[in-house]
Amino acid sequence: MQKFFERMRAVLFFVVVLVMLALCCIDLMKIQIVDGAEYLEKAKTTRMASQVITSPRGEIIDSSGNEIVSNKTGFNVILEKAFFPSDDDDINRVIWGIARILDRDGVEWIDNLPITMEEPYEYLEAQDSSIVRLRTNIKVQPYATAGDCISAMYDMYGINDEYSEREKRIIAGIRYEMFLRSFSLSNRYTFAEDIPMDTVVKLKEASFSLEGMDIVEEAVRVYSIGDAAPHLIGTVGAISAEEYELRKDDGYALNDVIGKSGIEKAMESELRGTKGTRTLELVNGVVTSDIVTEEASPGHTVKLTFDVDYQRDVQEILENHIKWLNAQTSSQKKGENADAGAIVVLDTKNGALLAAATYPTYDLNDYITDYASVVNGENSPLTNRATHGLYRPGSTFKTVTATAALNEGYITSGSTVTCNKVYTYWDDYKPECTGWHGRINVVTALEKSCNIFFYEMGRLLGPELIARYANMYGLGNDTYRTYWHSVL
Repeated sequence: MQKFFERMRAVLFFVVVLVMLALCCIDLMKIQIVDGAEYLEKAKTTRMASQVITSPRGEIIDSSGNEIVSNKTGFNVILEKAFFPSDDDDINRVIWGIARILDRDGVEWIDNLPITMEEPYEYLEAQDSSIVRLRTNIKVQPYATAGDCISAMYDMYGINDEYSEREKRIIAGIRYEMFLRSFSLSNRYTFAEDIPMDTVVKLKEASFSLEGMDIVEEAVRVYSIGDAAPHLIGTVGAISAEEYELRKDDGYALNDVIGKSGIEKAMESELRGTKGTRTLELVNGVVTSDIVTEEASPGHTVKLTFDVDYQRDVQEILENHIKWLNAQTSSQKKGENADAGAIVVLDTKNGALLAAATYPTYDLNDYITDYASVVNGENSPLTNRATHGLYRPGSTFKTVTATAALNEGYITSGSTVTCNKVYTYWDDYKPECTGWHGRINVVTALEKSCNIFFYEMGRLLGPELIARYANMYGLGNDTYRTYWHSVL
């Protein structure tokens, strides 16, 4: 009897186990087959990312509507983080694959590493702040040499010896630039700008092995009239780390272009435009949706107060006059050693700038394509002598003295002073005039630029009163700020 109960207990246990297995199988089938699609969706990792769409900069035109600076459609090489590899070996392979094609075609890419391209590695001149930032970013000692920095980057970025030394330096420079520009899902990286169509074709053909690379059509700055007032127009360039820190609250990113000088800088807020937004949906790291959620708006057109043709005429007059001074043969010649100069023409009614010529000058297109020849040009063509030169005011200051004398009541328009060429008020100092003008009033004195009349006015007014009126005219103030108010 006891054996019977033991057998029944074993059978019951076996049945219970079979029932539990059956129930488990049913649940498993339900999960895998009936509700499989639902659980698969739950298992997927979905995330959203936003990308900035750059806006075209506004145009710059002269007072007659002539186009000075505009935009054209250019081809830029970019890297998209969503499609870019994450392994160092693959990253370096893609970077060198792109750089090799550009290098063979003689196309430059963006590389701001402050170290020479060839061994023995040395720091570039006038790059002190960039060198300090480099040492900090790659975590080397403050006294590390350029070679130390290069070696540290090879280790940091996993750049192995399958590449030549030059190739490794190129890869390191690009990877460091990617770091500086905060390459991420929301911040794509611009590898090279405005590349020729032949190079576009070669990159497209190799794109199957260059993961994350794309060619996009974007606005590229065009200087239609590059030789007329290049100092006034100015240039644009990649935003620096210092500029980014100052402007990041205004919506600037580390891969933005910003005005660096001239009108491009002074009118940055008007020219820059408004960025757009592209929203990406990624499922398990794969982009499944790419939608433009906000269109970019171009910048405003800036119209200047000077006419290009008149500016060129004044520039030609200045150049010819300096050449004439150099070619004098008279025994009374003056200024034969002149090698530079400037002419500024203002509208006397409203202060608008009509021309600002400086000599020697340059062409903005040469500045972009052959910077070395411009910066090393004879007599410093990059110096804007119309605004950044320090000169004695000469007879132009007589307007200040005349204004003070009239306004303070020392003279009227009919008051006269006698000019006999020599000012004789002092016994020990007797300055002269350029001629004998006789009895003249302030109008004739300005017309003839009579020194004697204004020596007398200066003596009567005194230095403090003259200085006050000079300040009212803007002398002694920020020339740069006053200058741009007159240009626009």
